[in-house]
Amino acid sequence: MAGPRDVAGLRLCPAELRFVDAVPGGRYRALLSVQNLQPGSRRLQLLPPRRAQFKLIVENPDKPVPSGLQVTATVEYHPDSEEDLQDRLLLLVEKDVIEIPLIGLIPCCCLEIEPEINFGTVIANSKVISKEISITNHGSSPGAFKINYNGSVPVNIVPASGMVEPKTLQLVKVDICTDIPRVIREMAKVQLQGCGVTNLRIEAHVVEQVLELLGVSHENTLECIHFGSVYFGTSNTEQVVLYNKSPETINWVAVLEDDAIGGEMGTHLQKSTDAVLQELSFINRTKELDVSSLISCIPNQGTLLPYQKTVVTLCFSPKQFKRDIGLTEFPPRQDYALFLRFEAVGSKDGFLQALNGDNIPIKETHPHHVELALTGSGLPVMLTFSPGPVVNFMDCFMGEHTEIMCTLKNESESLPVTYSFHKIAHFNICPEKGKVKEKCTKDVMFSFAPRQAGTFKVKQVVEIFGSVAEEDNLQSLKIKPFHQIHLSFTGVCKPKTKKIMFKINPGITPMITNATGQLVADEIGRFIDFAPVAMLQSAQTQMHTHQINRDCKSDALIAFPNDRSASIRPSERHKKYRTIFTKADRYHYVDPDFAYTDYEELEKQAHKEYYADFIQSLRQRRLQKEATRKYNSLNNPVNIGLKPASGLRSPKITITDLHKEKLKVETTPLNEDCLLSSRKLAAIESKSLTKEVYDGLNAVPSSPQEKEDCNITLTPKQRYQILIGPSTIDFGEVCVHSSSTRKMHIINNLPVHIWIQVEIESEALQQTSPLSHVLPPLSKTCIPVVFQTNTLGKFQKSFTYTINNKHTGHVLVVAKAVSVALELSARELILNPTPGFLAETSFRATVRLCNRRNYLAEFNWKPIVTDKGIAFSIRPAKGIVEAYKDLECEVVWHPGFCSPETGEFNLCVHQGNTLKLKCLAKLGPTSIQFMEHRIPFNHAPLGLTTCKTAILQNTGQNHAYFQVLDSNPLPGMTITPSEGVVPVGGHADLKIYFTPNAVMKFDTRVEVAVRHGKVLEFRIGGSVEAPEISISVESFNFHGVYAGSTQGIPFLLQNKGVAHARVEFDLSKYKDFTLNFKDQSAFDYYPPRPYLYSVELEGKSTLQCSLYFTPKEVAAYDFSLPVNVNFSEVPSSQQSSTATTPSGSEKHIIVPRPQMVSMTAPLCTVQATVLQPPLEFSTSELVFQSRSIHLDIADESLSTQKFDLKNTSRQQVTWQLDLDGAGKAIEDGIFKFSLCAGVLDPGQKTSITVGFCPSYPGTYGAEVPVFLNDKPSQCKLLTLSGTVKSPKINFDPPFLILMPVPLDMKTETYVNIVPKDYSRPSALQVEIPELELEDGDRINPLSVQFPSGQVIAVSPEGTNVGLACHISFRSSRPVSFLRNIFFIDDEKNRFSLQVAATAENCLLTVYPYLAFHCTDQQIILRSVFLIPMEV
Repeated sequence: MAGPRDVAGLRLCPAELRFVDAVPGGRYRALLSVQNLQPGSRRLQLLPPRRAQFKLIVENPDKPVPSGLQVTATVEYHPDSEEDLQDRLLLLVEKDVIEIPLIGLIPCCCLEIEPEINFGTVIANSKVISKEISITNHGSSPGAFKINYNGSVPVNIVPASGMVEPKTLQLVKVDICTDIPRVIREMAKVQLQGCGVTNLRIEAHVVEQVLELLGVSHENTLECIHFGSVYFGTSNTEQVVLYNKSPETINWVAVLEDDAIGGEMGTHLQKSTDAVLQELSFINRTKELDVSSLISCIPNQGTLLPYQKTVVTLCFSPKQFKRDIGLTEFPPRQDYALFLRFEAVGSKDGFLQALNGDNIPIKETHPHHVELALTGSGLPVMLTFSPGPVVNFMDCFMGEHTEIMCTLKNESESLPVTYSFHKIAHFNICPEKGKVKEKCTKDVMFSFAPRQAGTFKVKQVVEIFGSVAEEDNLQSLKIKPFHQIHLSFTGVCKPKTKKIMFKINPGITPMITNATGQLVADEIGRFIDFAPVAMLQSAQTQMHTHQINRDCKSDALIAFPNDRSASIRPSERHKKYRTIFTKADRYHYVDPDFAYTDYEELEKQAHKEYYADFIQSLRQRRLQKEATRKYNSLNNPVNIGLKPASGLRSPKITITDLHKEKLKVETTPLNEDCLLSSRKLAAIESKSLTKEVYDGLNAVPSSPQEKEDCNITLTPKQRYQILIGPSTIDFGEVCVHSSSTRKMHIINNLPVHIWIQVEIESEALQQTSPLSHVLPPLSKTCIPVVFQTNTLGKFQKSFTYTINNKHTGHVLVVAKAVSVALELSARELILNPTPGFLAETSFRATVRLCNRRNYLAEFNWKPIVTDKGIAFSIRPAKGIVEAYKDLECEVVWHPGFCSPETGEFNLCVHQGNTLKLKCLAKLGPTSIQFMEHRIPFNHAPLGLTTCKTAILQNTGQNHAYFQVLDSNPLPGMTITPSEGVVPVGGHADLKIYFTPNAVMKFDTRVEVAVRHGKVLEFRIGGSVEAPEISISVESFNFHGVYAGSTQGIPFLLQNKGVAHARVEFDLSKYKDFTLNFKDQSAFDYYPPRPYLYSVELEGKSTLQCSLYFTPKEVAAYDFSLPVNVNFSEVPSSQQSSTATTPSGSEKHIIVPRPQMVSMTAPLCTVQATVLQPPLEFSTSELVFQSRSIHLDIADESLSTQKFDLKNTSRQQVTWQLDLDGAGKAIEDGIFKFSLCAGVLDPGQKTSITVGFCPSYPGTYGAEVPVFLNDKPSQCKLLTLSGTVKSPKINFDPPFLILMPVPLDMKTETYVNIVPKDYSRPSALQVEIPELELEDGDRINPLSVQFPSGQVIAVSPEGTNVGLACHISFRSSRPVSFLRNIFFIDDEKNRFSLQVAATAENCLLTVYPYLAFHCTDQQIILRSVFLIPMEV
């Protein structure tokens, strides 16, 4: 409801009445109050609304309403439909009218969305970050929303559409990928139901992770630190500020690039080129120098908070090469130019890309790093002494001194020298300390003041002081001596002459005396720690010992009487001295000025132990070298008869041994305080790469060592040595419903185990496994990341991984889900003629279908057919292209005169794209001509088809395609083919068929169009003539012909005209009549119509013919001989069609004028009478069959048959066999008769025997005429036929090829022998060929066996039973042959079977044998070593 409103001195509460969420059928009420705010009374009246859905309930006052009082009314709303309604109440105030709105609203949604989502400033680390916004529905019904984003920035909104229930909110997740630095200000269109379209602002500032190096004082960017010149053994430090100029915490490490291009390590850059080239070996040795010992970085790893700075101290400590130590000359200077890289801990994509062996590009995202160049020079101390280094002083007496002035010169040009001389006895130096500037000198006085006589040769140590970094604190430098120079001082002190008085020694002779026992020798120089004393162990003597001193300790020493000074001042304070006799304690005194303190005693003892250990280590090393030398001398291939492991027993394994783990760490781990260098890292990485572990990895730590290692919190330096990546896995284009795999490499360069766990939430990556690995030290493995999705579009998701369950990282997965697609190698294909190909296949080309995606593509070609048609074809028309494969499709243009030269195909990929291929055929110029330009049709027969040929010859370099413009130039004339091709160098025949139906003369032109050539022309001329056929006999009379006999009448068939004629005799209705022609070549026999006789007659020719009558029963005939000349009735199929081009007079040289002429056939009558035959044959056909034949008894009859002759007439009949005209079989004596002629009385019967005597197997036949009463016209034919079958043997298979085998190996097979036409059993014999080798030896590698016997049996039904033959082959000599094996039966019939076999040890030859027997035989390949011959 709206709030109150003041108008015209009245207060309306509310200002409008709003009924929300009103549904049809409901009843809703609202109160309205009108208060008088004027000081006087006023008359008020409310009028009802117009709509029936609104009802006013009010009692309008009859009197004016006083000031401050109000009128209350109730408005009811009862909607009857789902629609919003509006009305108003009228308030009458005196003369004023006030409207109060009434609004009725149905239930609706009221959606509200946050207008902006701001990710703030984030790092470009290839991570997908997300934020959520809410869409709130304040209404009473569900509301739909849809978010549409079409920008270029990879923004993913989930869900992009949906419904929001009333009084609830929907969270929408917005993802962006921080792959590159940029400023994101994007707009997404949001459609809210009932609110129209609004914008959603997406803002983010993606910045690069930046590390900067600043100066300490001025905070300017540093690129190089110059340490300057530093003495060997000293150090110089510089400080820089490392600044994390990014909004996120960064872990960093410092890496020294000691293999960078342009670096210098210990090279003397001031030398000439020649001098440097002479020291190439030295330069190569400097490459192996551990530069990390020269450059120190404190700290060399750490963590920087956002925008935090830290101070890094760099220390340069050059050292002298070992080869230069001990040289008399000054060692050369060493110049260094190095690069120190401060790098964020992350993935090394450049290194991991080299491990990617499947040629798939990896999107590189280098972690940011900053390089700092370091330059410095190491100089030797170049201090010279003049005189020096040997200084000889003049001789002097005791109490005197000599002096020498020495000049100290600093040869260095850049550094001063601070020196200090050690104090030594008898020599004094003034001044003892000092400083010599560069290229300056200083005088120092050396003096020799001896305090005793003798020759003094001492070493004077000169210490050089400089700034030296402490080992435990490299950040602070202290002035310490770092170098020593040794001078040799020599001085002689001569003693003054003094007379020595000899005295008698009253006491015990001391241990050290002269020859007289009185003078003490001056050999005290041999004793170092104590004065010369005589000592005995007091425990070794007991004489004169007092009773009270009997229990003295055994370590007490006894002092001699004359060593009072030594016993009073012992060398060691813990030693005790007693008297020699009574063993009483002697008084002793320890002088603190000369005695060792307790600390000095301990230090002295430590020095003794150190040197003892050193000597012991030298001895152990010498013994080890000796043992190694001895082992190498004995480790040779000489067999001394010892059996390996002889007498040894296998150790017993207990259960506790199974849980023990042996750690084999081959590489010493890098010191945490040591600076990382690129060479050391490369060496460790190469060792880790050689140990690839894919199987047997634990998913969780199991052993105690693994649990201990995987519980370590790794430092940034340790994390830097763990390579996991690439940081961005780009799958590229991946087809939906398919899976693609990429490798995520994990390389552990640490000497401890690490535990890698991968957490994947995206459904498209759920098939990735395994997700947990415990990786051993110094090893490498990979996790196959599998991507599969069913949704088209771009995919950008990141998954996280943890190291040791403490340190996290992420990997970005980028992919584009696409449908299957194919690519064409060319969108337009030009087909040129291929020389040497046939005309039908000369135009061909190939187009390649490329499937560059990871899923197979099913395709089919669909031609685009136009009005002109299409003359192209593609094979294969459909198929499948495998993933990442190509397929060649051949396009062929089918040439013709009317074939279109262009065509298009649509390449349709199932559930994929569609491409269009345009094909174009290019024809070259052609040159053809007619071999004859005039085709004559002289005397063309009327009604017959005459064929002529016009030859087109191709004289060009391309196939020619032609078309006959008018294929029917004359009525009844057809030229075929109407179009065709003339191949290169060949010719084409045009067949001209002319079937005229009228007599005429003609001469016309015919035009032939040539594609890409000129129109050719040839002439056709001639005349049409009607035939003139006559028969010499006008009437054929056959009177009194006996049934079964044959009678013939000869006649002449004559063509009197000049044109060719065809005459047909149709005797299909008179089958007892037959025609015979002397020239059978003129007769055309048509088997489907055996009673149709057709003969060809040339002009002015005659043919001798005979009409034979062979009746089968008694009858009478009288008919006209059916003769047809030149198809008097022309079939409709051969009638000339209407010409395609109008027969104008312009193409006719002689205009044809057809004259219709009727062709009449000669009229001949045939009359015949059939009589009952006087002689009856029992059979008119004899058939002889025989299975075999014996050639040696060919004259004897093998088979005989009889037939009977019977006279059925009332008169005597004479019969005779006409053997002279019966054929070759009668002449050769194949068929023999017992009677050849005879006479039969009425009713008499005779039998004739016919013998069948063939000499060779085969089929024989003959027809023997039988003449009656010596009349050749009255004859009957006797048909004879005979067959002799010879035994045969067939083989299955008919040709035997044995598998090639190695030497001395056997191959075998079975052959089926199928006998045929054997009338009795027969045994088979085998003749096996013998092989002759190249050296003359003869071998028999084949063998034949019959497992079921070798006799051919005959079944009771008369059929032959087959045999099985086993043939085997084995040869110890290389051989290859093709020979015949002969099988010989009892009748000496020989049947051959060809056999091919090979035996040798060539792998290429016997490969089928090796492949077939790879599982059941062991095959050993032996190498043959060839001994080279000396020439």
